[in-house]
Amino acid sequence: MVSSEPKNDIDFAVAPVVWIHIADCANFAGIEYLSLRMLQAHPDLYIVLTGSQERSQNLAGQARILGLQMPFDAHSIDRFLKKFTPNYLLWAGGNLHPPLLKMAAARGLEMLLVDAVSEGFSARKFRFLPNVKARALRWFSDFYAVDTQAAQHLAKLGIAASRIQLKGALQQGVLPTRAGDDRPDNPAYAHLATRPVWLAAGVSKGEIETVLSAHRLVMRHAHRTLLILAPQQPEDSAEAIRQCQDTGLHALIPSQAEGPDANTHVLVPTGADPLDFWYHLASVCFLGQSMVAQGPALDPYCAASHGCAILYGPRVADYSDRYLKLAEAGAARQIRDSDTLAAAVGQISAPDVAAQMAFAAWQVTSEGAELTDAVIDRVLSHLDEIGV
Repeated sequence: MVSSEPKNDIDFAVAPVVWIHIADCANFAGIEYLSLRMLQAHPDLYIVLTGSQERSQNLAGQARILGLQMPFDAHSIDRFLKKFTPNYLLWAGGNLHPPLLKMAAARGLEMLLVDAVSEGFSARKFRFLPNVKARALRWFSDFYAVDTQAAQHLAKLGIAASRIQLKGALQQGVLPTRAGDDRPDNPAYAHLATRPVWLAAGVSKGEIETVLSAHRLVMRHAHRTLLILAPQQPEDSAEAIRQCQDTGLHALIPSQAEGPDANTHVLVPTGADPLDFWYHLASVCFLGQSMVAQGPALDPYCAASHGCAILYGPRVADYSDRYLKLAEAGAARQIRDSDTLAAAVGQISAPDVAAQMAFAAWQVTSEGAELTDAVIDRVLSHLDEIGV
């Protein structure tokens, strides 16, 4: 989980610190990706995240991210600023806090307003103490507006047009898994480039039968097709192998020394390998936990970022907005059962269809990349300038 209290041995007076405040910002996924990208780019950086305690838990396992309550009164604001000595403030959204911003500006803190949406700067939002809030905007160096209406609201509040950049929303991407194993580049897998390959990723135990039934249907029309069936739980690999044997499918558990041969129908990873190992081997990917869920749904952007055409079932509540966005872009299709899964695999395995869907997926997952790159470059350049 996100650290709620910093370790006592961290000297924030010398460590580079970026403070990100999430106001009424719907694009938390963009803030999450931005944070992880900055940590990746600067190995000594710490990020203090305020404003969304519950959603901050999405940044689980990141030791250099501190999720804290935003200080409100003058005493707690002063104590916060003295303790963490942030070098940069990224304010996401609206819902300004003039006393906090004034005290931050008095300490010479560089401040940038990102993901400015129209609702956050509407007349309704500024009807209470409008002049005070409008003056607080002047402490930001620049403004990145999501849409034209947001830019117009900022201009009406007295911000010069030269300081408002219409950049859209931050990118909602995923970082690739870092792992030392290079199994997909192993010569034992080289011949897969000549075979149709589809992947069933993160499959629950209750979905194994559906996936294997679909594969048998696919093989009736394309007998050389290989299925990579990656169970969500490592212990379910044995069940997948058993069902393959019961239905006459030749299954193989991959190893460093042995890859699939021409007689292999199903490859069953044991679960020890990250899915990144297998995404780029397959042009079509069914994402498990979406028909018979035994855990949270998989993030479809992981598969999309590897160029996979995506298939999924109806149970994707955890990432429903991302699945819908990919589906609307033509990068993903919903299936209902083994018959519709087999039909979709057969249709999408055509190289031109798979390429079209993969390109659509790339467009969705790279949307906002220019803004995210610009913010990261701006923050890191400032840290370089002040020598931290």
